Amino acid sequence: MNRKTSEQEYRNEDRGEGNIHSGYYTFAQRVLLAAGIAALIAVLMIISWKAINVLLLIFAGTLMAIFLRGLSNLLSKYTHLPAILSLVIVILGIMGIFALIGGLIAPSIADQIDKLMKTIPDSISQIRNQLKQYPWMNKIIEKAPGFNQIVSGKMNVVSRVTGFFSTTFGFFADVIIILIVGLFLSINPSSYIKGLVKLVPIRKREHAHEVLTNIESTLFWWLIGKIMSMTIIGILIGTGLSLLGIPLSLALGFIAGLLSFIPNIGPILSAIPAVLLALTQSPMKALYVVLLFVGIQAMESYLITPYIEKHTVSMPLALVIVGQVLMGTLLGGLGLVFATPLVAALIVLVKMLYVRDILGDTQVKVK
Repeated sequence: MNRKTSEQEYRNEDRGEGNIHSGYYTFAQRVLLAAGIAALIAVLMIISWKAINVLLLIFAGTLMAIFLRGLSNLLSKYTHLPAILSLVIVILGIMGIFALIGGLIAPSIADQIDKLMKTIPDSISQIRNQLKQYPWMNKIIEKAPGFNQIVSGKMNVVSRVTGFFSTTFGFFADVIIILIVGLFLSINPSSYIKGLVKLVPIRKREHAHEVLTNIESTLFWWLIGKIMSMTIIGILIGTGLSLLGIPLSLALGFIAGLLSFIPNIGPILSAIPAVLLALTQSPMKALYVVLLFVGIQAMESYLITPYIEKHTVSMPLALVIVGQVLMGTLLGGLGLVFATPLVAALIVLVKMLYVRDILGDTQVKVK
């Protein structure tokens, strides 16, 4: 009896020791697994940081795909055409619009931009000579950089903003990458969305699909509103400058519309050449140009932007500025250009994944 008891106790102790070792190895495996995951995340973050410009180009192609697919979905909805046929019609229509604009006004714009680049240095020199008449301005003018220094040196902010494509493969190669990514994503977006959703646990896949759909809808309507505002601003600025008698108004309006893609910073950059040209005529005319830009931007802020935010998300001005400063500082001109759509997508993610899912506030509106 005692012998059996001893054997039984030994077996119990042996099983207990085995359980201890089993638990020990399970814990060790978990530590190794956690360390491996952390190392993998660190490696992916380093790779992403090194290839951030390429990722931003892919994001630009994604925006293009969202725009093309959104238009084709609207066309298919109202005409009941197949999705692929609607996409082909949209692409051909956009190409036709660009060809029409290129044939009608592109030569005039190119000629005026060339004249503008030659006129601005003369305008700056003329303004400097006029200001030298005031003794208290001499010291400031002597320390201020000339036009050539601004263009060739680190102070060339415009070239950093407009020349961001050169940070990767060169302008034309980057444009081709954006076009290829945009076209392939727009042809069959569902397969790419399903691929992303499969990276999420099964029970969360439906919610992940909902999040991606909301981001797509938000960015599409943001793009529609932005293209509308760019067109309106370009036309109004060009017309207003022409009525004020400012030379090269067509080129200045085109630049204003193009740079308005970058909120807050773009309008300031586009106003500089117009104000410089107006100063060569008279200070009062320069004041009129400033008032023109301020008035049109106010109209854009209080009329066009609220309309956009009915379909997308409300983006506080301070948040947009912080996003632009942060992205511009970390990523340069490419980050500055795409800061606003990235902020829009981030707001959707925060609202749906944090405010709703984690905090439990189901009353918050995504749009």
